[in-house]
Amino acid sequence: GPPLGGIMFQYAGYRSSFYLCAALAFLDLIFRVTLISEKQILQYKEAKNQTPIRINMFQLFIIPEVAITCGCIAISSSVLSALEPVLTLHLQKTFYLTPGEVGAMFAAFILPYSVMSSLAGSLTTRFGDTELTCAGMLLLAICFPLLAIIRNFGFVSILLEALIIIVAGVSLALTMAPLFTKLGRVVDKRGGGAYAQVFGLMNIAYSLGMVVSPPLAGAMYEHVGFLWAMLLLSFIIVVYVPLMLWTRKHSSSSSTSTSSTSSSPSLLSSSSLSSLSSSSSSSSSSSSSSINA
Repeated sequence: GPPLGGIMFQYAGYRSSFYLCAALAFLDLIFRVTLISEKQILQYKEAKNQTPIRINMFQLFIIPEVAITCGCIAISSSVLSALEPVLTLHLQKTFYLTPGEVGAMFAAFILPYSVMSSLAGSLTTRFGDTELTCAGMLLLAICFPLLAIIRNFGFVSILLEALIIIVAGVSLALTMAPLFTKLGRVVDKRGGGAYAQVFGLMNIAYSLGMVVSPPLAGAMYEHVGFLWAMLLLSFIIVVYVPLMLWTRKHSSSSSTSTSSTSSSPSLLSSSSLSSLSSSSSSSSSSSSSSINA
């Protein structure tokens, strides 16, 4: 998406990438309408006959583990959306890159992000969702200042910048993908039945980060520069890591009491959410590609 958008802007004009995105969205609509299988319809009808525990989004959000995890999702999406305006300006100003070359640099971020999101499910099972998220957050906090420190001293400096962008993409995938499984596990412990609500909270948190971050990042870039904007992002991430570690301890202490009260059948297990997290992360990277285009 990013390199194609840059090339189309450079050679076919400003509107071309919007026409392409509209065509892809329409094609996606056709596939969604025509490719629903009878098995999926049957599963949906069976699920409607179940009687899971009823819980609204507010009741779900006031659970500390859910609120803190949603905050981490908002921070992660704000990182993704903040980089798009300010990193583009930084690459053009510091390395004199063309729109097509800037798109290629963003591809160096999106492609590793997409690949690692697909692998994050198995890594989450092996190392734990909270541990993997915190490791990704710390890696992100290290990468951001490095993006601003490197100065233009030739082709090697561009390669170094691209390498840091690749590591940042991998780090963001390690941060975000386990969060879907983590929230699914919270719902599992309460008997299931609130997966639509928890996905709604995920979308709200993700959208909030996407909306708030770009104007703030742009204002910081204009007034204090790229380095201080990256340092602030790193500071927010580092400060949030202890909160995420606290949710692990809180989850361990409350798992025994919550499991004894769970009696209703679960419509979707957290392992299913683990597989869904890869597709969710791919969707977010696709939307990021469209925004960048």
